[in-house]
Amino acid sequence: MPTLLTSTGYGNTGSSAATNILEEFELVKSFGNAEFTFAHEPDGIADLENSLLEGHRLKTDLAVKRFLKLSQDLSADYNYRNCFNGKFEKITKEYIKSVIPCDWDGWWHRSDETEYLSERQKKKIKILRELYSLYLRDNTSYGLYEPDNWQPTYCPLSKEYYANLHSLELKNDFLKKTRNFTDKLLKETGVKDSKYKYILLDQAVPPISFSRYLRYFTSPKVIIVDREPRDLYVMNKVFWGSAYVPTNDIHIFIKWYSQTRQSRKNDLSDLNKIESGEVLFMQFESFIYEYDSSVKKIINYTGLSSNEHKYKLKHFNPDLSIKNTQVFVNYPELQNDIKLIEQNLGEYCYNFPYTKDKTEKKEEKYFFMDEINQKFHKMKKSSKLLKGTRKYFLNIIYKYTRFYRNTHDPNLRINLFSSIKIFLKLILCPFELLYYYLKYF
Repeated sequence: MPTLLTSTGYGNTGSSAATNILEEFELVKSFGNAEFTFAHEPDGIADLENSLLEGHRLKTDLAVKRFLKLSQDLSADYNYRNCFNGKFEKITKEYIKSVIPCDWDGWWHRSDETEYLSERQKKKIKILRELYSLYLRDNTSYGLYEPDNWQPTYCPLSKEYYANLHSLELKNDFLKKTRNFTDKLLKETGVKDSKYKYILLDQAVPPISFSRYLRYFTSPKVIIVDREPRDLYVMNKVFWGSAYVPTNDIHIFIKWYSQTRQSRKNDLSDLNKIESGEVLFMQFESFIYEYDSSVKKIINYTGLSSNEHKYKLKHFNPDLSIKNTQVFVNYPELQNDIKLIEQNLGEYCYNFPYTKDKTEKKEEKYFFMDEINQKFHKMKKSSKLLKGTRKYFLNIIYKYTRFYRNTHDPNLRINLFSSIKIFLKLILCPFELLYYYLKYF
């Protein structure tokens, strides 16, 4: 079976460049830049393992349910359906069944947290609890001594789960079954052994604390890509506006950048894996200014050959991508911020072989995304009217569709008052948007 190959980064750091280069090798089957993060995103495999290691009687149950809910959500995603042949959720359930020895019908106060309950279901539970209380009103004396006044109540039963990885044997067994789980997923990609050497999935392993995540796959190959901080700061501030990169405050950005890279230096196991070649660390800028040597490093790390690089420059061309480097020289209004970055994050700044000429911006239209984001955030906070604006059309479509499909069901018919209210919302919505436009722009 082909081996997992993945490129990963810290967010907008250029890992797609590694993905694009790897796609040019004929023995690599790529699923593009779609991210497959089920091992390390919240409620993924790592969070499941953490709870099972602790063995808390409630945390284990909720961790399993959140993992199953995550798999349900991910299986609905086109990329997961396409990659894993529509079997991601099915294989996930089989995996949970193999690693969780105890399951039963039970209840605790957050046992239904991952389930969606309609208003009708909530009312039904409330009524049943009241009836249950009335039924037991004269039957609450017990032979056992209870120091507290305990009153039984109606509880809607659901599946409960428990496991405790309390021994080395159980921990190893969990990792073995986890690797079987990921192997099954890779088999569903439909890649035949005779044609491909690697299956390329983007972001399957994170760039931090990656030593633990490598254990979830059978002999994976991981390429970590980072981008120098000056360009990351400017490009996000001017072009991308990604809210998970804090560029609205230069001091926060410096702290964030430094701390997100610390594990690469502080975690000895991670550092050893980089130094021993188990994981390949690459700088995005090196793909452009040191293209030949960078490709050679990838070839040596993966075991691919230069002869297999049959689609060279088809997906990644350094002559084009060079436009995405030294962007910070084009924005003199940000030079004070750049100096702070160089003073505090100098060790992460790439040593460019030469300085690019400044790009003329006379005809270039640009604006700071952070300022736009802040304006809309202020808009959202300052007005209660905005809260309902986005929901108007969805509510209208949903209610009228339901009304149209269920005209014979008296319980689902919309009364006259509701119809008028919906109609007025539809009419007033454009005026409300105009109000915001005039007020903020």
